[in-house]
Amino acid sequence: LRCGPHVCQKACLPVLLGFLRTKAGGTGETSSISLKTLNLSNCDLGEAAVAIFHHLPRCLENLDVSGNRLRSVSVRGLGSAFSFGWIPSVLCLDLSDNPICPSGMKALSRGLSSSPQSLPLQSLKLAR
Repeated sequence: LRCGPHVCQKACLPVLLGFLRTKAGGTGETSSISLKTLNLSNCDLGEAAVAIFHHLPRCLENLDVSGNRLRSVSVRGLGSAFSFGWIPSVLCLDLSDNPICPSGMKALSRGLSSSPQSLPLQSLKLAR
């Protein structure tokens, strides 16, 4: 699923969250589809990313949130999604082109390392 900037903003964001929660199995609910890839690149998410990270489906394998102005708060939200085991299947994670500061990186690494099960993560992009 590839989303553009208009899908991730204002009135459309609750629709995306509802889709992730009910159709894609976000927050552990039974899913009616198997969402493997979610591309939210260049959607100008900022702190709105936290709500999305907490509704990602467990079957998600590829997450692209590059170019979204993600800072410490957003990255901490992603780290908590990993540490609570909400997204245990992620193979590729793209966080490139985000102004992630050292405290955000620390929160992300803490979340990745404290996942309840071993993560199959194969690719992590952090370039600016």
